[in-house]
Amino acid sequence: MIGVLKNILRCVCFLLAATNMGLLQAQVAPGNIQIRKVVIDAGHGGVDPGVIGKRLKEKDVVLDIALRTGEFINDAHPEVETIYTRDADVSVGLTERTNIANRNDADFFISIHANSVLNRRNTAIGGFETYVLGMDQSDRNMEVAKRENAVISYEKDYATKYEGYDPNSPESFIIFSLMQNSYFDQSLMFASMVQDEMAKSSPVKKNRGIKQQPLLVMWRTAMPSVLIEVGFLSNPAEEELLKKDKTRESIAQCIANAFSNYKAHYERRHKPGLENTANAATKKTAAATGTTASHQTAAAAPPPATHTKTTLATTSHPSITYAVQIYVLSIKRPVDAAEFNGLQNVRCFPDEDTFKYTAGHYESEELAQAACSMLRKEYPRAFVVAIQNEKIIKPIK
Repeated sequence: MIGVLKNILRCVCFLLAATNMGLLQAQVAPGNIQIRKVVIDAGHGGVDPGVIGKRLKEKDVVLDIALRTGEFINDAHPEVETIYTRDADVSVGLTERTNIANRNDADFFISIHANSVLNRRNTAIGGFETYVLGMDQSDRNMEVAKRENAVISYEKDYATKYEGYDPNSPESFIIFSLMQNSYFDQSLMFASMVQDEMAKSSPVKKNRGIKQQPLLVMWRTAMPSVLIEVGFLSNPAEEELLKKDKTRESIAQCIANAFSNYKAHYERRHKPGLENTANAATKKTAAATGTTASHQTAAAAPPPATHTKTTLATTSHPSITYAVQIYVLSIKRPVDAAEFNGLQNVRCFPDEDTFKYTAGHYESEELAQAACSMLRKEYPRAFVVAIQNEKIIKPIK
């Protein structure tokens, strides 16, 4: 336990140092911001094959898709510099992949992977999904995190390099609770665009949605970042699809299209004159402190005077209901999008230049709090809000 506490202290020190060095601040002051550099990371490589199907190795599939993605981005945006963490079958450590992005002051980091299941007899599981840095300890998703993080064992002196992190120890994931990326909203925005493009055009058809995981390849990136799982090599039908040039080209085009959509949206929102002084100050503070929009919402709201259930002063006021806020995004997403699968009564509440998303509909705060406790396993930033007249009137501690 002492070792875990030391690791947590190291993470705190890293965050403080990163803030002082400007790593967690916006890369360019508010104004005419443009995206000029993207790092494309083909997972695994060299002595690390990644997951292995009957005919394919992950390292080969994702390298081909990564190179094609870069070509599509270059064709569409000649002004964008595309940087690869590897362009051949070589080993690159997880820290070095992150360092490549940070050294080049990149604007976005895209890591491309292929998936598998632990029980190779379960060949029916398939589909594509996109991960952002976060904490989601559901059993299936933790399998992905442990598998992707376990590649550090191929590196020399990995215990020292990764500050005592053990990919097989659940305690090691505690350190990620302090590494909530200050670019969470932007990463989530891009992830949603990837999923939308893949759903429209990828030959791999099942949309598994957006997930949060403590993935080492993204934990020190000083920029928005996502990890894309393009399909399952443990699924014979998907392995057959991923063997085809046409499939890899289609997936690469989907990722490049998502990049184009994200770039256009981001640059449009950061043109001069589109942000008022108050919004700019809020965003600057968020970048400097490493908070996200959802954290700001929670922090800005005053705590309720008591823990008693809210009651109406007169019968003329509309009734108050409760829900669990799960996301604050800067783009509007349909409430039936794949990332909301499994949630009931998803609603969207526009608020200035953001969109707040809630799940559930409860008559009492107590019921909402119980639901929130369960949802936090998958949505760590979730909290209860009160709703009146189809508006969120206050967050509740």
